[in-house]
Amino acid sequence: MVRGETFQGLRGGKCRGGDVVCTVVRLAFVMAVFAGVAVFAQAPAAGAGAGTVLPPGTPTVSQDEYKLLEEVRRVGENDPAQAIARLRGAITPASSAVLLDALGVYCQQKGEFEPAAAAFEDAVRRAPDYLRARENLAKVLLQQEKYDAALAVIAELEKRGATDLAWVQTARARVLLHQGRFEDAGKALAALLDRDLPAGGATGVPGKGELWRLLGEAWLNAGQPAAAETAFRNALVYRPQDRGLRTELIQAVVQQQGAAAARPLVLKEVESDPLRGELWRLLASADWEAGKTGDALVHLECARRLGLAGKKDLADLGDLLFDQGLTAEAMDRYLQAAALEDPPVPRLLRAAEGFAALGKPDEAERLLQRLDERKLTLSTEEKRKATAARAQVAEARGDADGALKLYQVLLADNPLDGDALMKSGRILQQQGKLEEALLLYERAARAGVEHKTSSLVYQAQIAVEREDYRQAAELLGQSLALKRDPPIERYLEQVRQMLR
Repeated sequence: MVRGETFQGLRGGKCRGGDVVCTVVRLAFVMAVFAGVAVFAQAPAAGAGAGTVLPPGTPTVSQDEYKLLEEVRRVGENDPAQAIARLRGAITPASSAVLLDALGVYCQQKGEFEPAAAAFEDAVRRAPDYLRARENLAKVLLQQEKYDAALAVIAELEKRGATDLAWVQTARARVLLHQGRFEDAGKALAALLDRDLPAGGATGVPGKGELWRLLGEAWLNAGQPAAAETAFRNALVYRPQDRGLRTELIQAVVQQQGAAAARPLVLKEVESDPLRGELWRLLASADWEAGKTGDALVHLECARRLGLAGKKDLADLGDLLFDQGLTAEAMDRYLQAAALEDPPVPRLLRAAEGFAALGKPDEAERLLQRLDERKLTLSTEEKRKATAARAQVAEARGDADGALKLYQVLLADNPLDGDALMKSGRILQQQGKLEEALLLYERAARAGVEHKTSSLVYQAQIAVEREDYRQAAELLGQSLALKRDPPIERYLEQVRQMLR
């Protein structure tokens, strides 16, 4: 370069004297254009013109490099691939880090994130104080979801004094959210909100409304729904029409106090947008919590008629109708659930058992048959439940031996199946095979605490049938010691009267 050389200024004027100063002024303009072209690139704080002050650490470029950057800018507006090729062909080990940063910007624009990251890293190696290249590196690492690496770059930016500290702090908070470090993310966002930030956001930093929303999500996931509610309400001050925010506010209220407390908020949302299935589900949950099962049924039915009901909704609706004694309507909803691509198999098997227990084996068999027709791949536990349901169907039809065989299939696979032991024992007891029934009841008592009280009662019944009232009283006393039950207490009193 020749000192004192005169060349055309940015706006038609002339710049004389130190070419480094003039080149840096022009560089600010060129790189600002790069920043505008790239989706995530960070532009220098300065614009064009005499007296421009670039961020500390910005490398200088030679006149030749400056001319190359201007050529690349013009080419890159329409052909980023050619811009990349020109830069790659010109960059040497002695080139300014600015060229590498520009290369990274164009690679990033084209979605070539690995080459972009490599270019930014090389720029940082050549000019460690080049903060803009570090910021661009952090952004491309975030795009690649390389959160640990991005966090390391962000920490270095904070240490060195980033050109845009607010963006860096926001980026760190987002990384912490992605990593599931919700407490740390909440603290970072709370600190950021203490800064004097614009309401609408600027230079890549979200506005206060978005920051409050992110803070709400952090606290909600951190198990602090009260703090989350406050954050979401603050966010709504800036974005009152944000439907997603209102939904998140409802979630925070539900987590704190249950669905019933959120009911007024949910009703407002339903009025403004009735085609959201999750709102009908929340209303039904609120009704259920308040003991208003009829209202819950109505709201789930509304969701179904609007075509918004999912598999859980249909299963819940079937259960509600079943409990109301509307078994035909319940069957219709269960069959609709069974026809879905991913039906709620455990719920439908439970429904089949319910029909069988109610003395409606044909309905239970129909539901089981529908599941068979789907040729679904059932888990081991679901296969066992299907077998248990078929056993109950056989029992409801009076086929005690058929039911007993099915229960024996279950016990062959799992000898400690308390339900199968108890139900087999009941069949054997009804058939007068008291000794065999007694053995099964005793096994059920050892299989799990949940069956012990009922097992002792049935053993007491066998003792009564054998007129061993003392043994029956002892067994009933043991059952009551585990769980107080007024009907069993009355039964014990009757047995004791037989001993007098």
